[in-house]
Amino acid sequence: ENFKNLDVKVLEYDDLLGYIKLSIKGMYKNMPFELKDYTINNFQKENINNLNINNIQGKLDIHKMIEDNKTINDINKLTNVELLKYFSELFGYHKKNEKIDLLNLLKDKRYTLDTFKILSKSNNHSFKIKLSFIYKKFDGFNENIVKKTIVEESNKMLDKISYNDKDIANYLVSKLSKKANKPQYDYASAYRANFWKRNLSSSPDFLELKNEEKYKNQFNLSGIELRDLSVSANDIDGKLHISYQLIMYKKNNEIISSNIYETTISGFKNINLDFLKQNFLINEKDPSNERWKKYAKELKDKYDSLSEQE
Repeated sequence: ENFKNLDVKVLEYDDLLGYIKLSIKGMYKNMPFELKDYTINNFQKENINNLNINNIQGKLDIHKMIEDNKTINDINKLTNVELLKYFSELFGYHKKNEKIDLLNLLKDKRYTLDTFKILSKSNNHSFKIKLSFIYKKFDGFNENIVKKTIVEESNKMLDKISYNDKDIANYLVSKLSKKANKPQYDYASAYRANFWKRNLSSSPDFLELKNEEKYKNQFNLSGIELRDLSVSANDIDGKLHISYQLIMYKKNNEIISSNIYETTISGFKNINLDFLKQNFLINEKDPSNERWKKYAKELKDKYDSLSEQE
């Protein structure tokens, strides 16, 4: 209410530096005033570290190449955003040596890929990249869209550009999902006993590969199997821990194993002291063995004494 007849003009602004300069005149409490160069500096501005990036490194997304049935020859034909889809890592460092994730940076529409392509020479494959930051700037007469190059590098080597059968097996592991069905046994230790006593794998009870037939046809396989390497259980916490591999059986009788993976299944019933009291028993391994009789008696006496204390 104290300001009247305000006349505000924008003299200049710069989104990169985060300021705006104004000319303001009018009346304040019935007194005339004029600010010829009033600058406001509190606008959000881009982190200057993001504008000085070098030592660019990248890695192809082998799993996506497998999924889309692409080879390096196919990827060579792609550029810019289409090529970016086949990179799992793309990063650089600013002068403070802090890592900058370019894949994440490019989610901001103020950043744009001017050039991004693979360069292939003989068996060597590298990439070329030019990345810019776009911002607005007003000089008092015109509003301009300014593009500032923040990355420009060539011949950045790519290490892994192809995949083998083991990579395919690892890819299939990434497509596994946990089953929603109820476990066959109430207690995790039952699965542990099945593995160590009967060599039965538990991972197929909890993990599944949807569209298995599609993958078998795509990769010319006669079968796919999950095989446990180790199983441990904690009935107090109600958890089951499984180390497993995915096995591919090729139609030429070759067997391919994935890397070793681990999963933990929770939600089993918990064993407490009351349960142990009600279900405690000792099975005689060899009734005629005097040492066994001695140990069994000592264990029973110990158990009885602890029960009496409670």
